[in-house]
Amino acid sequence: MTTISWAPLPKMVFARVVKPFKPFEGKNVTDKNILKNYRDLNPGDIIYLFETETVSKKWARGYVAILAMPSDFSSATVSTEKLPEVQVYVSLIPWACIQVLREVGLDAVDNLYQAVDDAEEFENDDSLSLVSSITKKKHPRPTVPASDFIINRSGLVEELNLAVINISFQIYSIYTRGDYENVEKLIEVYQEINDIRLNLEYNLLSRSEIKLVKRKAAYLFGQIPKTVTASNNLVCESSHFRFKDVSGHQIIFARNPHTAELYTYKPDEMDPKEDLIPMGRIAHDQLFCGIAPNFPVVNYDLPLFPPKNQHFEQTYPSHILIDFKSVYGSSKIVPKGYAGTSAYIYLRNSKKRLTEGYAISAEPGQEISLENLSAALFTNVPANEVDSGRIYLVALVTETINLDQAPTSNGIPGLKSIRRGVCAGAVDISRIFSRRKGHLSAGESHPFTMKLYASYMRKEAPSIQIYPGMNPMLAMSLSMANNGWGELVDRIISGSNKGVAINPRAEKLYISVKEVNQDAFANGIGTFNAIDLVKTMAYNPLEQAYCRIYLRLIKCHNIDTSYVDKDNQFVTVEMSTNSKLLKFSKGTNEVAQSTWQFISAGPDETISETIQITGLSPTPTNENDFLYFDVFSSGRFVGSGKYSLRSYNQISDTGLFGKKVKNVDLFLPGSNTPVGSVEIDLEYTGKNYNVDTYVEMILNWRSIFEKNIANTDKNLIATLGKLRRVPLNTIIKFFPELIEQLLEIYSLACDKHQLLSVYGSARETKFKALAEAAFDCMVHLMDMTIARQNSFVFLFDQLMERTFPHVGEFLVADLNRYLGSFADEWNSTGRCICRVAVLVLRIAVVSVSDNASFVSTAAKFAENIAAFLKSSRDTYVSDQLIMIENLELILDTLRDSFDDLQLLRFIESWTTSMGLKGLGVLEEATANALINKKKNKEHRLIINKLFFLNRTLHSFLVDTESEKARELLFCNALASALDVILSKTVDIDACRLALGVIHSAFSVSYGAEKRFFDTSMELYFTLARMFPVLSNTFIRYIEYCTANKLLVPKRSFTQLFPTSYPFQTYTIDSGVQDEAFCELLMEFNAVIIMNAQISIAFFKKIESIFTFKEPAPTSYTALDGYIGACMDYLHNEENLINIC
Repeated sequence: MTTISWAPLPKMVFARVVKPFKPFEGKNVTDKNILKNYRDLNPGDIIYLFETETVSKKWARGYVAILAMPSDFSSATVSTEKLPEVQVYVSLIPWACIQVLREVGLDAVDNLYQAVDDAEEFENDDSLSLVSSITKKKHPRPTVPASDFIINRSGLVEELNLAVINISFQIYSIYTRGDYENVEKLIEVYQEINDIRLNLEYNLLSRSEIKLVKRKAAYLFGQIPKTVTASNNLVCESSHFRFKDVSGHQIIFARNPHTAELYTYKPDEMDPKEDLIPMGRIAHDQLFCGIAPNFPVVNYDLPLFPPKNQHFEQTYPSHILIDFKSVYGSSKIVPKGYAGTSAYIYLRNSKKRLTEGYAISAEPGQEISLENLSAALFTNVPANEVDSGRIYLVALVTETINLDQAPTSNGIPGLKSIRRGVCAGAVDISRIFSRRKGHLSAGESHPFTMKLYASYMRKEAPSIQIYPGMNPMLAMSLSMANNGWGELVDRIISGSNKGVAINPRAEKLYISVKEVNQDAFANGIGTFNAIDLVKTMAYNPLEQAYCRIYLRLIKCHNIDTSYVDKDNQFVTVEMSTNSKLLKFSKGTNEVAQSTWQFISAGPDETISETIQITGLSPTPTNENDFLYFDVFSSGRFVGSGKYSLRSYNQISDTGLFGKKVKNVDLFLPGSNTPVGSVEIDLEYTGKNYNVDTYVEMILNWRSIFEKNIANTDKNLIATLGKLRRVPLNTIIKFFPELIEQLLEIYSLACDKHQLLSVYGSARETKFKALAEAAFDCMVHLMDMTIARQNSFVFLFDQLMERTFPHVGEFLVADLNRYLGSFADEWNSTGRCICRVAVLVLRIAVVSVSDNASFVSTAAKFAENIAAFLKSSRDTYVSDQLIMIENLELILDTLRDSFDDLQLLRFIESWTTSMGLKGLGVLEEATANALINKKKNKEHRLIINKLFFLNRTLHSFLVDTESEKARELLFCNALASALDVILSKTVDIDACRLALGVIHSAFSVSYGAEKRFFDTSMELYFTLARMFPVLSNTFIRYIEYCTANKLLVPKRSFTQLFPTSYPFQTYTIDSGVQDEAFCELLMEFNAVIIMNAQISIAFFKKIESIFTFKEPAPTSYTALDGYIGACMDYLHNEENLINIC
């Protein structure tokens, strides 16, 4: 009888069944040996082969992993606690039925008991083979690959493969108990995970797409247990069965948002000093993974420490790229005399227009399709407009109609054609701006659909019914009057249906909108040459200097239209000028014309069409410019009017979209009797005309005052006082020039040696008043333009590029003059100084003449700040808050003038002066709004102090090379935080921020996010000594939270270790129910665990000190009052046990 032998394969072979193998099909097999050595194999079953038959080479032996079938779930109808498992058998397998996928490394087997079957199973029954004997030598059987029957690789792809199987089991289990809603949810999760798995496994994505799908994968991993929990809760509601979740199917683990993998720490492979993830980060991500919707698809990059104060950082305006796709209309019918269509696109807010228009034209016979038209880039949209309200993209569609020429009237022929409004639309694009919360993905194009509406006038206005309690927006839309075409966009934005209808010729406009950031815009200016740039209407210092006038024709009044029936009445206005240089246009990209015809409207309708007048000479001339308005009624000339536009360097500016308007009377030729009027307003944009008198005097002060300064100083001081009242829109045009000239005046007044030598000592008082007036004016202008208007910070940057006179120490001395006498006199200039002290210091630092004098004066300024912050008078609270917010910026400004240790002494004096002011001062439900507002401001004192301390731990000071400076930094921050935590006055918000300070102290000195390593280890020994204090305080706060019912289920939560105040609130996922937790206790847990990790990592050092093998540390003794003196601490064995 033939003898066959079995030989182990060089490596375990991973294969999959591709052809069915049914040895038992149609047979009634009862032989145990056959049943023991063969299994039915179905396509898709997973095989791990470890032996092959060496004679015919048609058979192999290996593990068969059979996944659970739908029928296996019939017994799991109650819960998901025990799902059917993968069944593993040893079987003989024909090579012809399988497809080899790859080889897998063999696992070493130390003893045969690790195998799934006994050694006896290696022996075949001779009766099952044509051979009479079998080789008896046995090789150790390899173990089954650890719980991975699909892929033997580590990483995200492996987890995704396992997740697909896990979801399949969950789907079948939940389906069998009839929870079809959650089954649908899991099927969606399954499909999305499978798509991600395929894309990652076969490298089908770009780098940016990979980042996005990894965050999506982390989110989907969390959706599985959430859905399973929701399904189990349904069973709990309908029965008395309670789930114990012994298998962990409802557990959600924190994942790294950037890799979608679980946070791991391998002690054998990783150094905790370098690789340990801060526990605060893990706790934060655990909380968001567990209860936040769409995490980490959104909110994945939330910091755990407050960001650097960027109040005086340049805020760039936004640039919006509009790409026009198409216009949809259900009707192609055009009116008689149709001669073309024009569309104008611009941006506006809810009250006024912000940008010029972009024009699109279609000639007769052309399809109204915009696919091949150039896009438009709206540049420099002001940041303050973006922040303050909604931004709308508006479209106005007009058409030109040829008329049967009206008869000549008063020698002037009638109109041959008119322009008429067709429809308009507005769409809110506020979400496109990355400055706003909840914005769309930055740098990507997003589609928008704008609905278009026509305007009509009712012959009889319907009655308006407004009742108490009505929605304010609805009431406003109902009460809004229908004044025709000119206010159509306002009615659309407000939601009013008065005079609003659909025009089937143009119903929808399809566009895509993209925000272009400043870097992309600056680097791609050449790329945007083919794109039309659309400017803002307000003066923008970032634009190249240009002169432009915007004129709006609002409405015509008292025009006689009685000779035409009401259905055919319309009024048309044409405008021209006496100047050959001035031109008119409505769109930036339109060819300017010497005459302009406004939209025709009914006699009672508003027109409200805004056009731009270009061609103004940069240098004013002696000629006068006039505008002429010719008015036509139903095509027939009615009368004309004249408006004086410019006289030398003054333009008749009324301002746009305000209450100040101008009526131009209309007359017939040779008659003095008015036949009507047109209502207009206009605004000049530029800096060559309409220059304010006091601005001009200061810019030219040398030619006006300097020659006789001793006798004209009072006039100059009065001029400086008047300059403080000049409007902001005028100041921004000349801000760098004005501050430069004010510094020149200040320098002249402060130069005492020159004053005494030229004018004598009797003049000193007079020039002291001039210096004070110049300083006060300068402070006021910087406050009004920069401190209160964050969008104009770039003007200060432009100023800093200029050369200043050497007045640095004098400027700081004047800061001291106000801040040092705050207790005796405190006025508006003192309050301005709190806001702009940083700006004054920045100018002072680059204009120092005597460095020693400057250092001593600046040190005195730091002392005055401490004294000011120490005051407990209520009138100073608002200004103290502003000063605390700017302390970080003051340190940045003085960092080159003082060493790190001196700066930290300033910080210590400031924080010590503040103490615990504001701690526990909370709003009261029974108090009125004014009292609560006052309490809230006082409470912000301790809040701002803790934010400031947290920022210092992440500032340049933490990188100092001075050990004394670093000791002072940590002692001051930790002492201030412990003051709050250990205080008998419990303030939950302040305590949370204090824990944030402690967590920052841990994370910047230890772990993956550390900024430095203390080689002396004295810092880590000090941190370890905090463990008992933190533990005992934690117990105290548990009792407080329990007693005050803070551990109750809720529907919203806040970020752990918050970075702004009031704390931002996040909504809990709708699928999460009855979660009771307290953010404060979670933060305490994270801090204590990280404290324990540091203690364990440096246990040998602590033990050596405890056993007196090493001397006790002498640093950080300032914390002994909080955590105990070092030697006393070491002699307490309980403390060492606690640390261990």
